[in-house]
Amino acid sequence: KEAITLVRSRKSPVEPSTGPRWKHVADVGPVAIFENNRALPRAWLASSERIANDAQQLQIIRTGKVSSETEWDPLTEALVERATGLAFPKEKPARGTTEIIDRTPNRVELETKSNTPSILILADNFYPGWRSEVDQRPQPLLRVNYNQRGVALPGGEHRVVFSYQPRTMLTGLLVSGATLLLLLLWMNSRPRATEP
Repeated sequence: KEAITLVRSRKSPVEPSTGPRWKHVADVGPVAIFENNRALPRAWLASSERIANDAQQLQIIRTGKVSSETEWDPLTEALVERATGLAFPKEKPARGTTEIIDRTPNRVELETKSNTPSILILADNFYPGWRSEVDQRPQPLLRVNYNQRGVALPGGEHRVVFSYQPRTMLTGLLVSGATLLLLLLWMNSRPRATEP
């Protein structure tokens, strides 16, 4: 029997490979297995932003170019709908680090470290109901790179938590609780039959 072992890393690589995109790793029966050497990390810190609408963001992502002569580097520049208000440095700063501490279907906890302001990008879909906290304080969730989650961070070390808390779930709990309360009130207000 042959088996494939998937290796999970909590730390994101900081430099993408510039070699060939696909590396042949193994053959398992009739299946060839390749490694994508240019895959982006699960989470990373971008040290600049580019304001672009949806159509512009998709065009940049598809072509890998901001303009005919300028390449887009997703590891250093986040595509956002509006300015975050961060004061990014003019010169290229040292790359910050991210580490995923805990990951469950409804929660992702990370630690970050950067000397300058940055945008933490999590390579998960942006979807209503997700919330973000930085150092236990609510922080606005950003939609970056067309459909990924992000959060603006000042320089320094931070603990960031993304959690899924949809309003529909809270609404459902409130309606269910109110219904239960009304049912209990109704049951207690009915006249009770007395035994002879």
